[in-house]
Amino acid sequence: MLINNLLIWRDKHFAHPDKKYFLDKNRINLAEHAPMLVGDLPKLLKTSAEILNFYSSKLFRIIHFFEDFQIEHDVDKLFMVFNQHLENN
Repeated sequence: MLINNLLIWRDKHFAHPDKKYFLDKNRINLAEHAPMLVGDLPKLLKTSAEILNFYSSKLFRIIHFFEDFQIEHDVDKLFMVFNQHLENN
C-alpha cells in the first residue's frame, strides 16, 4: 500500500501532473486518495533497504546492513531538505 501510494504521488503529481488532481473543479484530493504520512518515511526507507539488499545479494552477493538509527538520521535529512525547499519557494 505504501509503495503504491508513493507511485501514485510520483505519477500524478511529480512526474506528470494529472488534471483530475489539479485543474478539474471536481478534482480528487491526492492526499486523501494516496495518503503519505510522516510515520511512513521510516517504513519506506526500510523497504527500500530490503529491496536494495535483495537485488544486491542476487547480483553481487553483497548485503548492506542498515540500522534503525541510520534510517532515523535519513528521515531527519529528508525533512531538512523539505524545509529548505519550502523556504526557497
